[in-house]
Amino acid sequence: MNLILSFFRVFFFGKGRLMDSFQNPLLQLTASAMMFIPLLSACGGGGGDSGSEPSSLSSVSISGKLAQAYVGGATIIADKKESGSQTGNCKLDAGEIGTTSSASGDFSLSVSYGNYVICTTGGSYKNSDGNSVAAAPMMTPAPDTNSSGWNVTPLTTLVATQPSLKTKLDELGGWNADIASSSGVPGKLLRVAKTVETYWQVSTRLTSDSKKQLLALENLAQTLKDNDVPTDETGLKNLTSSALQTSMKDSSINTDAKNISEDSMKEILKTAINKLPKPCRIPIIKSWKKTSRINSTTPKKNWTLMQRRHSAKNRN
Repeated sequence: MNLILSFFRVFFFGKGRLMDSFQNPLLQLTASAMMFIPLLSACGGGGGDSGSEPSSLSSVSISGKLAQAYVGGATIIADKKESGSQTGNCKLDAGEIGTTSSASGDFSLSVSYGNYVICTTGGSYKNSDGNSVAAAPMMTPAPDTNSSGWNVTPLTTLVATQPSLKTKLDELGGWNADIASSSGVPGKLLRVAKTVETYWQVSTRLTSDSKKQLLALENLAQTLKDNDVPTDETGLKNLTSSALQTSMKDSSINTDAKNISEDSMKEILKTAINKLPKPCRIPIIKSWKKTSRINSTTPKKNWTLMQRRHSAKNRN
C-alpha cells in the first residue's frame, strides 16, 4: 500500500507542474478517488457477498399419520432429493433427519434443510382380519411451513412424483386425506388408494427393493396423470395393467420376475383388484343416529339393514 501511495505522490506532485495541468475539477476529483480504490479493495469494500453460503433454514415441524391402515414401526426420512430427481434414495444418510412411526401410525419430524421429500420404509399394519401385514414404501412432498395432519399414504406417493395429480385427487376428496380415518373417506378416493396399494403388492414380485418399488409406483403415477385418474373399476384395471407392463420391461425395476409373462402378471393384478371391497363412505355411528333416527330400542336386524341402506346411498 505504501508503494502505491508513493507512486501517486511522485506522479502528481514530483514534477512540480504535472498537477497544475489538472485544471478541470472533474479530473481532480477522479484522480483523488483513484487513490481510495486500493483501500476499498483491501478492506473488502465494493466486492459484495456473492460467494457466501445462505444461512441455515429455520426448522419446520411436521406431524401426521402413515395410513394404509395405520402403519406402525416404519422408518420416516426427510430424504434429500437426488440431482435431477423429484425423490431421494429413501435411505437415512448422514445429515438427514429420521424417526419411527408409533403403533397408531403417528410421526413427527423437525427439519432444518430444504429440497427433500418425506419417504417411509418398513413397518406394518393390521388388516381386516387382525393380521399384521407389511406396509408399502410411501412418500409425500415436503411442506413449506409447520404442518400437522401431513399424512403419508399411497395417494401422496403419487403426488410426490407427479404434483399435478393434486388437483384431481382434491376433487375426489383430498390428496393428503387420512384414508384410514374412522370418520370416513369418499368412496372414489378410497378406491384409487386401495388400487394403488394393490398395484404395489403385485409389484413386489418384480423386486424386493423399496427404492425400485417406488419407481414402479412412479410409473403408475405417470400413467394416471396421463389419463386423468379414472375412478371406475375397469379404467383402474386397465391403467394399472399398463403401468405394470412398463415396470416389467424396465430392467432396473424388474430384477426378480423375468421368468413370469406379462399376461400372467396382469392377470394376477386384475384378480387382486377384483377382490377389493366395493368402497363407500362409512359415517360414524353418531351420523347414523341423526340421519336414520336409530335409538336403543331399534331391533338389531333393522339396525343392520339401515347401515346397509346408508352405505348403498354413499357407494361410488
